[in-house]
Amino acid sequence: MHRALAQLEGEAPARLLPTNGRVGRPSLIESAEQNSLSNSPLDRKGETDIIAQMVRVFVLRTWLFILLGCVLLVSTAYAALRICPACAYEASSADVNCGHCGKALPAKETVREVGPADHAVRGRGAVVSSAVVIAEGRLARKYLKAGQADLALFFARNALALEALTARDGASNLAKRAAELVEEATSAARTLNRPCRTCEGSGKVIKETGGLSPSEDFEKTFTRWKRCGTCGGRGTEVVQGLVSDQMVARGKAMRSYEVLQRGRKFINIGNAWVPADVAEALSARQTAMVLASTASPCEDCQGFGRLDCDDCGGRGVERCRARGCEGGQVEKKREGGLIKDSFIQRKRCTSCGGRGFERCEDCDGRGSILCDECQGRGDRELCRRCNGQGISACTRCKGAGRYRGAECPTCNAEGVELCRGCGGDGRKR
Repeated sequence: MHRALAQLEGEAPARLLPTNGRVGRPSLIESAEQNSLSNSPLDRKGETDIIAQMVRVFVLRTWLFILLGCVLLVSTAYAALRICPACAYEASSADVNCGHCGKALPAKETVREVGPADHAVRGRGAVVSSAVVIAEGRLARKYLKAGQADLALFFARNALALEALTARDGASNLAKRAAELVEEATSAARTLNRPCRTCEGSGKVIKETGGLSPSEDFEKTFTRWKRCGTCGGRGTEVVQGLVSDQMVARGKAMRSYEVLQRGRKFINIGNAWVPADVAEALSARQTAMVLASTASPCEDCQGFGRLDCDDCGGRGVERCRARGCEGGQVEKKREGGLIKDSFIQRKRCTSCGGRGFERCEDCDGRGSILCDECQGRGDRELCRRCNGQGISACTRCKGAGRYRGAECPTCNAEGVELCRGCGGDGRKR
């Protein structure tokens, strides 16, 4: 560069070299000459061009940002406008009637915050709409009125499980209504109406009979009836059915329930059934809540808590063991008096009270005994590993939610996972 400057100034290139012929550090006089050459008009012109180019780039970028802001502002204002369907005149979002033709504008469309119509997925977890829970309760009520108590019980339990996934609202009483429906369906499934065992469905029993014996020529009998004290004259009684029969009926209802839920495009999470996209968004805590709400019952009694009594066959009563008692009546012979032959009279048995049956001593008349496995609870024993919670700390991140500086892939940064001892339902396997 110094050579070019020297040639432009009309000087010899040799002037740039030291006067003593040595190559090295220039002297003070030579340094001053070189500084004077560097402040030439050509160098100042090049610096001015660079500064001008930088100013042009800055101005261009400024105008570009201003243009983008205008486009964004116009698009926002246009989105807030509405078009009158009658005259195609523009109206603002606050207008109710068109300012041009005066006709009413269509209602402003509101954008839902999240999710489809039935539920919404928010972060790690799912929120189920209360409409899904109400639909399950209506199905339970429908089958309960139709006399299918076991099928109604499954829908009621599922409604109670889905209620745990709804948004918590203090004014909502869905949980209380679902629990009441479960109790009502459970009671209806365990009882049935059948003909009275005392009067065999007639509603009345023999109070007293009498006759002459052994002479058949003068045989004369009389019968006195009275209202059955067991059924009150109705001929039917409400009793608890055999546990074995209830198990069979519940198994059939379970198969029907699964078919109905698959037809609704639901997916099973354990014994619970939820919408498909909700099942994909459930967190570990939510999955544990659903599994615990519908955990499988005791394997021996299938959740009934009782088993049929072997002594009475589940009926709760045995035939009267009094001597000569037949159908609650015993024969008594009376001799002497005005009649030569003996007089046979049937009277009520004092041992069974005329019923013909006595309470079973083994089951105390209930027809069933407590299940030895669950002691009448109907549920399996709580899992000792998670204490019935269904979740435990993540084995990889130890509950921290992060592993090696990133989100834990095992628990998805939740810090917990389903208990490996019970599978998440909180019950011992």
